[in-house]
Amino acid sequence: LWICYSAMSWQGVDYSPRSLSGRFLTVFWFGYIVWVLIMLTGAMAGFFVASRPAPMAPIDSFDELAASDDFRPAFVVGGAVEVFFENSQIPIYRHIYDKAFRVTSNYEGIKNVRTTGGWTVFIAPSTFTHYAS
Repeated sequence: LWICYSAMSWQGVDYSPRSLSGRFLTVFWFGYIVWVLIMLTGAMAGFFVASRPAPMAPIDSFDELAASDDFRPAFVVGGAVEVFFENSQIPIYRHIYDKAFRVTSNYEGIKNVRTTGGWTVFIAPSTFTHYAS
């Protein structure tokens, strides 16, 4: 910064440029270096501070959930979702019901999804899922 000041004020150190174009070039060069350092510091801070988003599950339908062995469905014991899957006559829904595990509350289901890294699929009424997400 001292070199930039001395280049523009015409009274600095001996090695400051003498021509006006050289002075502007020196000031803009140091300004560019400062700008790059600020951007680099910001990018590094953002990289180290920001948390990684959870990976999105590649499941778009109940058919894919029933066919997948990687994801485990869950729903609340005694809830409307469990009753629906339990009483369903559709084989895919029955398969999901058979391989699902039960939780005691909606909050426990959300906690299981967050702690297993996205390998649990919590099936709940839409009003609660909109609230929790």
